Amino acid sequence: MTASTERAGAVLAERADAESRLLPPALLTARRLASAFAPGRHGRRRPGQGEEFWQFRPARHGDARRSLDWRRSARSDRLFVREREAQIPHSLMIWVDTSRSMGYFSGEHPPKVHCASVTALALALLAVRGEEKVGLMNFGAKPGSGQAQVERMAYFLSEADRDREFGEPPPIELAGGRQHVLISDFLGPWERIEFYLREALGAEGAILQILDPSEMRFPFAGRTVFLSAGGSVQHETFQARGIRSGYLEALEERRSRLASLAGSLGWQFRRHLTTSPYAPTLLWLLGALERTG
Repeated sequence: MTASTERAGAVLAERADAESRLLPPALLTARRLASAFAPGRHGRRRPGQGEEFWQFRPARHGDARRSLDWRRSARSDRLFVREREAQIPHSLMIWVDTSRSMGYFSGEHPPKVHCASVTALALALLAVRGEEKVGLMNFGAKPGSGQAQVERMAYFLSEADRDREFGEPPPIELAGGRQHVLISDFLGPWERIEFYLREALGAEGAILQILDPSEMRFPFAGRTVFLSAGGSVQHETFQARGIRSGYLEALEERRSRLASLAGSLGWQFRRHLTTSPYAPTLLWLLGALERTG
């Protein structure tokens, strides 16, 4: 390697490092997370009308004779059908709750909104890697393709106004080939959450609830002042431990309601803690979208 080549490489590395420092932190974490997954399409392929080979499957009653693959069938005592991969244009729409409630954190781990943003952006990166379009439902924008689209999503999430105390799912467009992922703590008024989610009947998607560990454990005792995320509600108690069981029952009821509602829509549901690793949740999301597709 010549000295000029080394200098050029150093300049490029310095420029890349400077540009990376300008990117939102959530996007940098999301890129590292997505890079750990194998390249290529990410599990949302499906059989259908197309040109590319998908798989062989055993023939079933009602299959057309012309769909049988005689060469594959000759190597077995069963008949096999050659399926092709569906070439339907897919798009993935994601809602990340950026309300004040999502800004809560109780320790050194990041706020809920940061975890939600990292998960959403990593999922979007995998989607565009699979040649799908992605978009944020937060501002009603149309889905787009490529890395630039994910960067636009990241900048929006990093600069979003946290004007609401609790988030509410946005309207869901019932469009063919479109799937949805809703990420929130879902701790707002249940009536509003249920109303918007029931409007999603007929759509495809998954629900991810993100909570801080203290919201799961309720590690409070003695005199405690509870203040809502927006500061509009304040409650003081001298026996915090005495309300712990009631709080945990209400939290479990919320989880049960969310899971039941997701099931009634044909959607998948999961809970994620901000102290948990991202990879298992991202892998679950990929599988959930495949199951609902």
